[in-house]
Amino acid sequence: MATSPQPHRTFWIATCAILAFGLWLRADVFRYEFSLDDYAQLAMLEGRYPAPRSVFDLYTFSNGSRDDVQAIVQHGFYPWFAHPALRLSMLRPLACALTALDHAVFHNHALGYHLHSALWWCAALLLLAWGLRSLFGERIALFALALFTVDESHSVALGWIVNRNALVSVAFSLAALSAYRTFRETGSRRAAWLTAGLFSIALAAGEYALCIAAYAVAYELIEVRSAWVPRLRALTLWAAPAFGYLLCRSLGGFGAYGSDMYLDPTRDFGFFLRHGLVRLPVLLGDVVWGLPSEWWTFGLSGWTQGLVGLGLLPPAVLAPEPARALQASLGAVGGLIAVGLVCAAVRGAGSDTERRRVAWLAAGGGASLLPLLAGFPSTRALLSPLIGYSALLAVLAAQALRRGPQGVLARTAQATAVLLCCLQLWIGTRESAGTARSLAIDANLVRDVALRAEVDETRLSSQRAVLLNSAHPGVPIYFSLARGQYGRSVPQSSWTLNPSFSPFWLTRTNDRTLELELIGGTLLTGLFERVFRTHEATVHTGQRFELRGLTVTALATRQGGIARLRAEFDTRLEDPSLCFLISSATGLSRYRLPAVGERVFIAAPAFPAQLLHEP
Repeated sequence: MATSPQPHRTFWIATCAILAFGLWLRADVFRYEFSLDDYAQLAMLEGRYPAPRSVFDLYTFSNGSRDDVQAIVQHGFYPWFAHPALRLSMLRPLACALTALDHAVFHNHALGYHLHSALWWCAALLLLAWGLRSLFGERIALFALALFTVDESHSVALGWIVNRNALVSVAFSLAALSAYRTFRETGSRRAAWLTAGLFSIALAAGEYALCIAAYAVAYELIEVRSAWVPRLRALTLWAAPAFGYLLCRSLGGFGAYGSDMYLDPTRDFGFFLRHGLVRLPVLLGDVVWGLPSEWWTFGLSGWTQGLVGLGLLPPAVLAPEPARALQASLGAVGGLIAVGLVCAAVRGAGSDTERRRVAWLAAGGGASLLPLLAGFPSTRALLSPLIGYSALLAVLAAQALRRGPQGVLARTAQATAVLLCCLQLWIGTRESAGTARSLAIDANLVRDVALRAEVDETRLSSQRAVLLNSAHPGVPIYFSLARGQYGRSVPQSSWTLNPSFSPFWLTRTNDRTLELELIGGTLLTGLFERVFRTHEATVHTGQRFELRGLTVTALATRQGGIARLRAEFDTRLEDPSLCFLISSATGLSRYRLPAVGERVFIAAPAFPAQLLHEP
């Protein structure tokens, strides 16, 4: 943000101490290797991904063409029911180049990748500290930085290599915002060009830059006192790079389609409104109350999935609709409280300058939530909104310490802010470490399940692995990619017949065919399945999904999902070219199929508790 007088040495010492504490909280992220989409990007760089990708297409998991999607489904990275035109493709060339650089330097040593991410994290927070100091002084800046640093959202950004793009984007965007304030306060043409250049680089790292652009718009509307024409002209420094980015994104075929989790307002605005606006209160609840957005997206937390796998809880608790409605309601209440806190902070400001700065920073934080509606609600996406919210709480806490007469409403708002500060510090320090540890354990679990699967290493490369079910959503997707990353044999295809957590009846109707009848649930209605196929792409009875060697037919549907299906293979099920696996307490175990005409019960997938271990 804007330049300011030479800071005291103690300010930067305190800032570095806060950063060191933030890294210490999340030390576990440096103790695990690759995770989830990291395997996909490494496979793209090494030519093992089922569809060819260039160095600058590492975030193109599918480009929407039928051949591309079909190749990925055939491989098993996408499930058999994936939308035939599924597009999950993000324009992030700078982030791609940085990952390629990591791969060239560090190869399979994940620690180097993590340390690289930590450097960008530190850069972003140092820029934030500088900007907050120029706005509110050292004490408020340090407290706001502490509130921001301990938040749980940083754990995934630090630990998940594929999510580094958010850190790079935020760092360059904050630098652009600093240059912009310099330009508006001094008229420096150099600062103007620097703003446009830095923001363009931020966009090349990822669309998260649009969130920081919301702060620039709020600054221009609230902080600047001039005619409207110069304000609009100044905002072209942000609008022109954003327009260029969106144009390149459109011409390059980037975007999202066919998924309920990733939305693209530039391609189907109506679809975006139907699915995106319901996410706003969920994100607000995460910001204000610390309610993890992932609970709304994927059901309850990972430990709950473990309890379900152990049979201690019923599968229905994984994504209860009443809990989602309650979470959204609490988020809406949190949003109203945040508005009240902004009004109180503005009224309690000690000067007109402070009043305007609080207003535009809070408004920018709220507006920065809007670009995030295109992705599924996730705590990891909240870095930009938390900048404004942390500053708001810090300002209110400082106002509470001021002497002098204040009204009841002002004191109430300040007391509420202090309580929310305590809540954020308590949840942050508690959950940040826990999230980092959980990420490490989860990453190790997916890797170990894939590597320790009960397969014949000498024959697997000539086989097609068929997973009857899975206790972890990451296992069926990354099974082959994780094995390939660590030099293990990889099957020709990896198909998961029932990726939901529902139990089912399994019937063998003839030598080549299995039928699955789900109990207490349906396929394609769960949140995991809707990543790959929007619920609006309804499935009808008799619909067939054709793969080479496997045809899946929907025999019965209910409420838009598949209740019963038939899986027909191109050879006898005992043929050595097929390898059937089932989830067990030890991971993936070989499964002995029933005889023709026999019907067996397959319980909810067993969670591999024996593979859970500290990083």
